[in-house]
Amino acid sequence: IAHYPFEDPLPAELWSTMLRIAEEMGIKLSQSGLRGQDLAEIKNAISHPAFLKDSGRPVFFFYTPSAIQPDRWLQFRQVVEDELGSVVFIGNTINESYLGAFEGFYTYVYITTHPEDDGRTYYTHNERRLRIGPKKIDIDDAFSRAYAGMEVPLELKTFFITVVPGYDDTNVRSPGLLRDREEGELYIRLWRTAIDLDADSVIITSWNEWHEGTELEPSMEYGFYYLNLTRLYVEQYQGTHAPIPEISFSATIPSISQDPDLGGSGEILLSAGEVPALYVNVTVVGDESVSSLDLQGDFYTYLREIEGDRASILIPSVPPNSELVVSLVYEAESAGPTFNILVTASDPFGVPYELYRGELHALRESSISASVFPDSIKIGESVTITGSVVPRRGGRTVKISYTRPDSSTFVRTVTTAVDGSFRDTYEPDAVGQWSVEVSLEEDAEYSGSTSPILYFMVEEKGCIIATSTYGSELSPEVQFLREFRDEAILKTFVGKNFMDVFNAWYYSFSPRVAEMIEGNTLLRTAMKIILYPLIGILHLAAEAYSLLSFNPEFAVLVSGLVASFLIGLAYFAPVAFVLRLIKKLRVPTKVLRASLLIWILGLCLIVIAEIAQWSGLMMFSTAMFVLSMIATSSLTFAKLLVRYNRES
Repeated sequence: IAHYPFEDPLPAELWSTMLRIAEEMGIKLSQSGLRGQDLAEIKNAISHPAFLKDSGRPVFFFYTPSAIQPDRWLQFRQVVEDELGSVVFIGNTINESYLGAFEGFYTYVYITTHPEDDGRTYYTHNERRLRIGPKKIDIDDAFSRAYAGMEVPLELKTFFITVVPGYDDTNVRSPGLLRDREEGELYIRLWRTAIDLDADSVIITSWNEWHEGTELEPSMEYGFYYLNLTRLYVEQYQGTHAPIPEISFSATIPSISQDPDLGGSGEILLSAGEVPALYVNVTVVGDESVSSLDLQGDFYTYLREIEGDRASILIPSVPPNSELVVSLVYEAESAGPTFNILVTASDPFGVPYELYRGELHALRESSISASVFPDSIKIGESVTITGSVVPRRGGRTVKISYTRPDSSTFVRTVTTAVDGSFRDTYEPDAVGQWSVEVSLEEDAEYSGSTSPILYFMVEEKGCIIATSTYGSELSPEVQFLREFRDEAILKTFVGKNFMDVFNAWYYSFSPRVAEMIEGNTLLRTAMKIILYPLIGILHLAAEAYSLLSFNPEFAVLVSGLVASFLIGLAYFAPVAFVLRLIKKLRVPTKVLRASLLIWILGLCLIVIAEIAQWSGLMMFSTAMFVLSMIATSSLTFAKLLVRYNRES
């Protein structure tokens, strides 16, 4: 905890609070300067476990020891040790005359330059070369940048090295001092040197007055980059860092597009693995000029460089499992330029990795339009998807994705004609709203494209024979039949599957019968007579459904039982009775029993199909249920009529 010697001392209460919080966070505190403080207060503070100690001795840092002469420091130290015991004094100086009173020296910042002096180097305190025992810091060594010009050997008891990310006070001082961060290279270089020289301690300068530009704290400018670096190098310095595994990295290069004016853009998707890269460098080199290369996402970019046909972007830190989107914009003099993509990275200790190398060929833009006609049809009718592509070229692959009302999809593929047009005709197999998405596949020269989604409606066919008989779909009889089918039968699993079977049979002949009825008045009258019982039967079935509508599946089953039983009586029992009278046909009891057993089996299978929601079994079992009931009711009633006729 540093404060200037001329400032008031820290209040005892505040100092105690800071020590308590430091202990909770697992960090150590020390005081810089003792001016004006009672040694008893200091003695109380150093007894706290959160106070920084070296081999049990409390450590004190002094920011400006030059304010007091060396001999006075020796006297002051003796007074302190008489009261506190053995201590460690660390001074912010490299003046060897203070060695007697201090165990070690440290520096606040490193060499800086006046921006106005063509990079001429200045050090904020002294200009001497430093020699630490046998370890001479060579002028070409990275650490010499911090101690350039120091010549007098210093026999330090404790070897401290200060690392700092940079320095820049030119915004608040004139001309000010500057030490460029070099995109983090300075901080990395100093840390590596401190580790290589086996420093006893490493001091990090980071002042919260950001106008001096030494901060490590998270910022809009650098994010958590410097804190991440600090963590990595502290772990390495302490020997606790885990091995850095090889960085996994992948890049996806989708096609980039080019408009008719021969300009274009595209995206490069980069996905980082579990270990953050220290640097990620994306370089794009093309046979045409690159006008920009930008990064999308919450990442600070240190460097963007664009020169002719080359562009590069430097990303200082890639968070784990992140995705970056690099946008490329270019200007081309010819169609389809090619770009070479190179993505490299380095781990926190400078090990380089090539992450991606590939070629990107720019495609000319193309578009597709499509329409559907008609947008409403009856089941059994067809729709046609038509459209065209621009530029108009033949041989382009068009995929048409149809989505059924139940959300299942399938794809049909067509090829464009010479004029760029295409067509697909299809007969839908399900009632409800359909959607269609038409996409143009990219090829070696042109990009792909997708049309807006199209929709069309498929409805059940009308009651064709009834419509022809009664003359209009608006007749009460036809409307009743349609409403009972659509609002009751088709809204249940049992009814829908039965209607699928019934429609396959009914629509196989009804169009031809309806055509005959429409042109023949006598036949139309006859059909009204034939249909009259059926309309009445279905009204009774509808009433049965209404009574049991609290359970639609059961209600449809009962209404089917009523309808099939009465249809057997009304239409088939008279025929069976007449045949039996004329040809003396007999219906053995075992035939009736077999018919009844088939009906019971059909009922059991319906229950199983309902539980399993098995459409195939439901279609089979409902057909068995209806036909066996028609047979049972008609044959039984015919047999009873014959017996009654004999007895009378």
